[in-house]
Amino acid sequence: MAGTDDDVSNLAIAMTARELHPRLFVVIRQNLVANKVLFDEFKADVTMVPSEIIAHECLAVLTTPLLARFLDIVKAEKDEWADRVVASLRERVGEEVPVIWRVHLDAAHAPGCFEAQIPVTLEWLLRSSSSREEYLHCMPLLLVRGDKEHPLPEAALQLLPGDQILFAGTREARTLQALTLSNVNVFDYVRTGEQIAGGWLWNALRPRV
Repeated sequence: MAGTDDDVSNLAIAMTARELHPRLFVVIRQNLVANKVLFDEFKADVTMVPSEIIAHECLAVLTTPLLARFLDIVKAEKDEWADRVVASLRERVGEEVPVIWRVHLDAAHAPGCFEAQIPVTLEWLLRSSSSREEYLHCMPLLLVRGDKEHPLPEAALQLLPGDQILFAGTREARTLQALTLSNVNVFDYVRTGEQIAGGWLWNALRPRV
């Protein structure tokens, strides 16, 4: 790992290390954007650009405020707890970088759930709207209810109007979950397994048997 505040030094350290051990896993820090071509040419295993890391984190926090609250919880927990979360997330999502999104359980953002007029269980938001026997490749990270935070909520938890849930998962999982939230017929299918015709969209998306 080469992580000084001088790009020339970092490249020199990394090049020397690779000459000594060609199969060495190299992590290198790039400080100046102007040196991108040099770092791209070196082809380190991981290139860390502090300005980009900060920018990406700021953007994530601004677009998904619950993420900042979850990260505060992570910082307060022990490394073993964080390792278990990462392992669970990798098991459900795989090796790709997960998408982060928020679900607000209200009439405006989840009309399908509200039209059903029954209590909503978190598990129903984890089942696939194309085949309810399958679970989505996603994981609930945080439930916020009023001023209380519940990290890693259980699937059996009954949700309440106004709850906010932070999810991490694949883009496909987010898309399929959005159908459950927005369409009462899809929500009923996920909940009961019964397919109810509800217009051309549902007929086009319903699972083929």
